[in-house]
Amino acid sequence: MKHPEPRNRNVGNHALCCTAIAVYLVAGMTYIRVSEPMAQVDFAIKLTIPIGLVLLSRLHRLQSAAQVVLALYAVLLAYTVLVSSFSEAPTLVLRNTGKFLYGIFFLVALLLTVRSKNRLLHILAILPYLGGLFAMQTIIVFVGVQTGYPPPSQIILLESYKQMPVLSYGWLGFGSGTMALGSWYQVYRAQSFFLEPTRLACFLEASMILGFGIYKATGRKRMLLCTILSAISFVLTFSMTAYVMVFFTAVCYFLVRYRRWMGPLAGFVRVMVLVGAVIVAALYFRASFAFYESEVSPLGMAFGHSEVELSVRQQFLRQTMRMVLDHPFGIGVIGTEDSDILKSYPGAGQDVMAPLLWMKIAGIVGIVLQLVIVVMILRMALRRLGDVGLDRYVGLAFVATVLHQCLAGNWFDAQYFVLLTAVVVTDSHRSAIGAVNALPDNRPLGMPDRRERKREVVLL
Repeated sequence: MKHPEPRNRNVGNHALCCTAIAVYLVAGMTYIRVSEPMAQVDFAIKLTIPIGLVLLSRLHRLQSAAQVVLALYAVLLAYTVLVSSFSEAPTLVLRNTGKFLYGIFFLVALLLTVRSKNRLLHILAILPYLGGLFAMQTIIVFVGVQTGYPPPSQIILLESYKQMPVLSYGWLGFGSGTMALGSWYQVYRAQSFFLEPTRLACFLEASMILGFGIYKATGRKRMLLCTILSAISFVLTFSMTAYVMVFFTAVCYFLVRYRRWMGPLAGFVRVMVLVGAVIVAALYFRASFAFYESEVSPLGMAFGHSEVELSVRQQFLRQTMRMVLDHPFGIGVIGTEDSDILKSYPGAGQDVMAPLLWMKIAGIVGIVLQLVIVVMILRMALRRLGDVGLDRYVGLAFVATVLHQCLAGNWFDAQYFVLLTAVVVTDSHRSAIGAVNALPDNRPLGMPDRRERKREVVLL
């Protein structure tokens, strides 16, 4: 009679931790801080949730891969702090650098508290659930706007984000895209509270992959529903970056998954497939640009894209490389509005693209450290693509996120850290095959043993 009470308490703590991680993901990935009070709530969430995870969970010894990752991040942050002391506005840059600690605290909490595959399964399920909720928001707004009955909206200022005016649909999220042009052919691009359609698309990529993976591993139909909703919303982002990155993710999956079938021609096949993928992507860009110029209609506004979208990123790259040549050690965490240096290099270091962002912040040293971390975890993720069960989809979701954030992201957000933790955990379990004590946990992720099934029903 003494055992049920601790078990119930553990189940309650586990459910509370999953809820806390979901709240952190929403706060960390979206722009809910539309006012000063909301900014304070956002600060409290990012500060207290990692602490709560550590207090409510059983702590585990860090795996060797986790230790290396945290050591590299410690070096990166220490170097960034050093850069701030020699920057053009030391106090401001140091204060901005301190915000990176929120993400590191969250990553540390995840790596310390997530070890069992059963717990990881429940944490990963958060992404499809959130993806389904964001999808329902955007589908409702899209139907309303495109049928001529848009939800009530107003222009608001993001007080804690550069005082930027945005079109707000209240609890249904923001609106932008060609709607902002005031054209009769207005098209709503799905974005929820992510502010930019491509950022929502990045989240939905992981949501679709994990949702389908959990459905395949467990048979839960609600995961399939979340996957379908996420897929619809993903299309409605009309994001050229997202479409291309999903295509390249599929190519990576094909090359890794079926490498054994290629036999001695594997190297030649990989080169030819990659060349073909680049050609297909280039043709898609050209077709999209031509469609935008020739088709004056809602369809053209949705699936066509202006060449400016590509030329702007090329400008970001050119200006960032110029800045790195002049400031190879980085200039710290500072925005264009506060930096005379950045004003001399229009578009340099924009947080639109992760590599450019880190070259701006910490120069050559920063981008090298980030690439070491990314490549290290990416190799683990690619190994998982050949596995069975949910392990394969964990690796695929991380690959998709890394590729997408090369063009739209920062390799430092809550989604990235959750997937990084998932890859480290699954890789550590698969690497332990052959060790007697590790055998019970070497099942593919998503295939719990009998003792865990009853608990899963309660939690999910």
